[in-house]
Amino acid sequence: MSSPHHRLALLTLITATFFTSTAGVLMRWIEQADGWTVLFWRALFCSATLLVWLAIRYGRGLPRAYLATGWTGVMMTVSFVLATITFIFALIETTVAKVVLINGMTPFVAAILAWATLGERVARSAVLFMLVAVAGIAVMVGHSLDSGRLAGDLLAFACCLTTAAMYVAMRRRTQIDQVPAILAASLAVALIAALIAPGLAVTGHDLLVCAALGCLQLGVQYILVAWAARQLPAAETALTARMTIVLGPLWAWLGAGEVPSNPTLWGGALVVAAILGNGLWSLHLSRAAAKVAPVT
Repeated sequence: MSSPHHRLALLTLITATFFTSTAGVLMRWIEQADGWTVLFWRALFCSATLLVWLAIRYGRGLPRAYLATGWTGVMMTVSFVLATITFIFALIETTVAKVVLINGMTPFVAAILAWATLGERVARSAVLFMLVAVAGIAVMVGHSLDSGRLAGDLLAFACCLTTAAMYVAMRRRTQIDQVPAILAASLAVALIAALIAPGLAVTGHDLLVCAALGCLQLGVQYILVAWAARQLPAAETALTARMTIVLGPLWAWLGAGEVPSNPTLWGGALVVAAILGNGLWSLHLSRAAAKVAPVT
């Protein structure tokens, strides 16, 4: 039976995953603002949210907290900037379902990058599940060649790769709080978008949607995940976070009437099966290992 503390951590992570999954439908609710303008306001609201949290946590020690991230923080900042920009424009260029499902490959891509850069072992079971997911992606991308949305799919792949790079960077120094690096990255996105956007004026409606994107979908969810991930087993955290691959397209369908095509549904089914299968198997292995671990 799980403890109240475990249940609270799990509920926190589920709440964070809910916020994460709303990105697609919120982007569909934007009425007039272009991609760079949305990026600016989203990053600005995210920065304000993280700054309040970090100011409460560190006070005047916030600059030292950022410097403590070192080169890992720099790599995270660059990865976050690229992931954020490609994510928003992928949502503009292709369907929510494709962006979410392609980004569902992030754990597999992170495993490959961690193997190549950190020497971490990749389980054979993960390789098998990865091949199933790749087959599903191939079905979806093959359809994009005819539908004219290949650019959006490629942006989603770029987002997947850079997000995976960010996670691998975090693994280099897991004992260091990397949220200050996320704050720096969010400020960098706002600056880049301000320089490129044709104008930063938005309607009240679009500003409210950008506030939800920045404060809740991005800022608060990072804070919640950062806390919950320290309380839960890694396998359980990864599996719970994968709820977004189901919730993201669901909200886009219910909230914006965006119905995935048949190739997306068939290919997505393979991706979901691979991701959930890998997560459940990892959770099984971690629990089995916990049962046989020596008591000290």
